[in-house]
Amino acid sequence: MKYKSVLTFGKAVILKDIAEKKRALDIIMHHYYYHNSPSVFHYPEDALEKVIIIKVKVEKITGKESL
Repeated sequence: MKYKSVLTFGKAVILKDIAEKKRALDIIMHHYYYHNSPSVFHYPEDALEKVIIIKVKVEKITGKESL
């Protein structure tokens, strides 16, 4: 059987600050849609207030594989 796995351990924090939420969404959007300009993404203010983003402060990472 072939597998790869990664486990992370840490503390989860819900982001409340609108600027932090926007920064996190920009990181996600840049991952899926690359653009040179960091200000290309625009989010409605009410959407930023409603969205819940959970930031995980990783304290430990382990991994293994069998190929």
